[in-house]
Amino acid sequence: MTTTSLQTPGQPLPPITHARRVRLWVELVLLFVVAPPLVFLIARELNVRVFAVMAFVLPIFVVLLIGDRTFSWRATFWAMPRLRDFAAVLALFAPLAAALALLVYLTLPGRFLWLPRRLTDLWLTIMIFYPLASAASQEVIYRVLFFHRYEVLFGGHRHAMIAANAVLFGAAHILFGNWIAIVLTGIGGVLFAWRYERTRSFWPVWLEHSLYGNLVFTVGLGRYLYSGA
Repeated sequence: MTTTSLQTPGQPLPPITHARRVRLWVELVLLFVVAPPLVFLIARELNVRVFAVMAFVLPIFVVLLIGDRTFSWRATFWAMPRLRDFAAVLALFAPLAAALALLVYLTLPGRFLWLPRRLTDLWLTIMIFYPLASAASQEVIYRVLFFHRYEVLFGGHRHAMIAANAVLFGAAHILFGNWIAIVLTGIGGVLFAWRYERTRSFWPVWLEHSLYGNLVFTVGLGRYLYSGA
């Protein structure tokens, strides 16, 4: 398998035919615009958890990567990540985490640390499984696959690609049925998309997503990002 331009910054994008460009746009719209509200409607109609429906959706994206001969699994998942990328993630997380915790404490004092204080077992379960299941699968779909497969559609305009990714990522959280989830994840989407475009590595952005996701559940905002909340 060859390494794509996402794993080798500076390498020119391969040429793309008009027909393939159209197919990719149609695919992007179906998967990232049409599918999320459709999953939400199906979950609501069948009265099942969103994540139960997502379990059937995730394999579609994995199959797209498996069938793409230009995708390098080794470069994306097995290459040794740079320590400086992890350091950058932690350096930004520390002040933002403190600021978000203070904001929740001041504006929603009744919700602050509610989950770890009242439902400790559930909180610990989320702390363990959110990074392994939710954050990992979202990063495979919205960063690894999206940037690899649809980068050619943006013609090298990295800011447009980051913005589009963040908007789609935030809009997908209509699944949780509240606007706060869309806003929070849209903001997070900007950071995660920027991080992935900058590092071209799964692990730093997975760590970043996991840290902020666990933070949100810890400080008291998890009710907006919990299936069925």
